Amino acid sequence: MSKSKNNKIVDFPNREKSKKCKKKRKKRVDLINLLLFVFILTMLPNIMKQYKNIHNLEIVYETRSDELDKLEGKAKSLAKQADRIDDENVMLEVVERIARDDYKMVKPNEIIYIDSNKVKNKFITGIGTNRELINSENIENIEDNEKTDDN
Repeated sequence: MSKSKNNKIVDFPNREKSKKCKKKRKKRVDLINLLLFVFILTMLPNIMKQYKNIHNLEIVYETRSDELDKLEGKAKSLAKQADRIDDENVMLEVVERIARDDYKMVKPNEIIYIDSNKVKNKFITGIGTNRELINSENIENIEDNEKTDDN
């Protein structure tokens, strides 16, 4: 140990050891910080992809749950209709409605009037062919021409 002029004791070897320890600690801390930084940089894109996937899955879940609710409601209404079909009169009404709406069928001796001016009417779509409709329009035009010729 050496004494300075102010009678202070200075221990140089310990001081050098403490500086070396501090440098080693600083190197360790720098190395740990560097490794942590590299780890975060490598994991960040994966984390972002996972958040994006979770968000997309939540959207899909919401749409599917809405579809499920609609389908459950439809299933309930169909179950009610199935219960009603057990009655013979209701069954005939259902069959008649399907025959009229989907297959454009009519009852015996029932007369259907088709307005040629309303060809795009949903009720009459599918009744007759385009050729028949064109022929009926031509017949009307000929009748109109004959009326004007008579006058």
